[in-house]
Amino acid sequence: MITINTIFSLLFLFAVEAYQDTSYQLNNTDLYQLGIEEKEAGNFERTADLWIEHALSTESPDYALGHELIKHVTRHGLRSHYEKASEIYLRGLDAEQLSDQAKELLHNELIYMEGMLGQRERRRFRNMIDDGNTEILAFFRDYWEERNLTPSDAYNERLLEHWERINYALENYNTSPNILFDDRGKTYIRFGEPNRTRSGVFMYNPGFANYIISTRMDDGRGQGSSLDNAINTTTYLNTLYQVRAYHEYPSFEVWVYTELTDEPDNVVYIFGNNHGGAVMMEKQSVDDFVPSAAYSVTDRNSPVSMSIGGGEPSAGEGISRGRDNDTDVALEGVGGSIGNSERITPALVLQFMYYRQLASLDVFFSDRYDEMMDFYMNTSIRLPASAARRFQQLNSSRFLISQAAAPEERSTSASRVFDISTSVHPYRFYDENLEPYLKVYFEEDTEEAITFEELKKRHNLDDIRYGDYELVRTVRFVGENGERFDPITSRDNADQSSVDPLERNMIHIPYNIGAQSITAFSELYDLSMGDGNGISETTTLRENLKGIGRSSIVLPEAKPSNGLFASDVIIGYRDEELDFDSGFVVAHDRVIPAEYSLNFFYEAYNIPQDESGLYSYSLTYRIIRDRSRLGRIIRFGRTSETSMTINNTHSTPQFSQMLEIVTEELDTGNYLLELLFSADEDSEVVYQKNVAFSVR
Repeated sequence: MITINTIFSLLFLFAVEAYQDTSYQLNNTDLYQLGIEEKEAGNFERTADLWIEHALSTESPDYALGHELIKHVTRHGLRSHYEKASEIYLRGLDAEQLSDQAKELLHNELIYMEGMLGQRERRRFRNMIDDGNTEILAFFRDYWEERNLTPSDAYNERLLEHWERINYALENYNTSPNILFDDRGKTYIRFGEPNRTRSGVFMYNPGFANYIISTRMDDGRGQGSSLDNAINTTTYLNTLYQVRAYHEYPSFEVWVYTELTDEPDNVVYIFGNNHGGAVMMEKQSVDDFVPSAAYSVTDRNSPVSMSIGGGEPSAGEGISRGRDNDTDVALEGVGGSIGNSERITPALVLQFMYYRQLASLDVFFSDRYDEMMDFYMNTSIRLPASAARRFQQLNSSRFLISQAAAPEERSTSASRVFDISTSVHPYRFYDENLEPYLKVYFEEDTEEAITFEELKKRHNLDDIRYGDYELVRTVRFVGENGERFDPITSRDNADQSSVDPLERNMIHIPYNIGAQSITAFSELYDLSMGDGNGISETTTLRENLKGIGRSSIVLPEAKPSNGLFASDVIIGYRDEELDFDSGFVVAHDRVIPAEYSLNFFYEAYNIPQDESGLYSYSLTYRIIRDRSRLGRIIRFGRTSETSMTINNTHSTPQFSQMLEIVTEELDTGNYLLELLFSADEDSEVVYQKNVAFSVR
């Protein structure tokens, strides 16, 4: 029987439960607003905690929240929150719709990436954002996934570095209320801190200007007639005056990147403002600091007409006139002509002056300066009136060529750890169901990284502990049209001495239908640091990350045969100085050291069954010297050949075999290993593999 007290108790419990649900939802909804209040109060870490709690308690991803969170933690250097910020930002890129706030923030993201995207791409992405097309989120996700330095985990170092740069640009290059940052911010976000910089104001040097002009122009103190001397003096002084009048004391800032390319010229960016303002605009060359009018070879820059700043003089107005419109008597009758004197435009002198002030910064500027001066100082050749414009075009083209060689972007964090030069070597094999898979061998140059770290710890080269390091390897598949497949990751100790030589530094990966290529990543970690996997104070990398590398390769086609066939052949040699079991060395480059024996490994499939129920086949191998046609003619058709036939019998239709061929007596040179498969020794060849190798 239900009493009144029971009913009241049930109603009370229901009310409490309903209140708790409402309270939870209210608190969850308020977490973001509470974070804003903490941010305004200067409690930045508390803000991050609240926003992370809010993000983790919601089922649907929120791009706007991820954007605000990652921007917040990188602005205030909250490194303990970097991993969660990366995770929540990337999760937000799975959002199924774009709010008005998200659209506004995405437009800002395109501005942040302006230097990394082409103009056509930016226009297309802006339209996608305006249309609410969530494919723009997929673009950002793929973009940062491709640039992730350590794809073995969810933390994206390059993404966090990008946002650190954004905050730096917003704080240091926000020079106008109309823009987020000037052109320096665009370049900084792409490449980070330049290796060398110089900033200031281009100064006017009257002595240098006088030297340049006097090299080509008579100052009027020669042995000519009074009229000639007067003309020369006037044209000389007026040219000097024009140079001074066109000089505007432009402000400049030059950034030199020395490690962006392998080209002889460093990559240089020049920013400036010709009128002394705060906004620094990117220039195509130093020559852009010279006013365009200073390049003119018309009468506006004639040392006789002196019409700086005005329009072109009309016919008959080439004579210089004073303040009261009186004519310079010495020049009456000569009009705009300056006789046989060469035309030196004001731009030409200013070009020399500006390049000279940057010559000590980088060889790029000193080379340009020397080339121009060598041409100018050759007084045996008459100076073209268009010399300044020609210099401008040549300097600009070389400037743009050096910039065109630069990558789309660069991670400075990646340069703080060793490049372990990863390369991969895939070999095609098949399982018991004849489904293809790859044995992908990794080769990394970890010696320098491990030795350097060990020396820091113990200062002893005799105590290098390779077992203290781990290699994390990730293989990412890419389809013909850029499709992505689930990656495969493996972890191996850097000390592989006890591992079967055929299995060392190798991952078995299946053939993904539609995959056309693979990108392989290697990460070297110091295990002796224990839990030292927090984020470094100087980079966005984990503290125990010591080396990274990556490599891409097109996948070989893999199709099983209906009859007897074989896998790819792995060749190598046995190092007698090592234990027999571990002495086999895989030669991915197919180079066998002289005086070593050739070893090779393969698997045979679809082996025919004989009358006894066993599976047998015959293998004939031959080593043929790869000679030139002339060499074959000289030897009258005789070839140098090593051959042998081996009969194999097995209980299954699949067989693995490692063979050794005595090759110590082979001369250095190029050879061909032929493998001929047949049902038995007297049958015709049904399958053949050829492997080129060298003895060195």
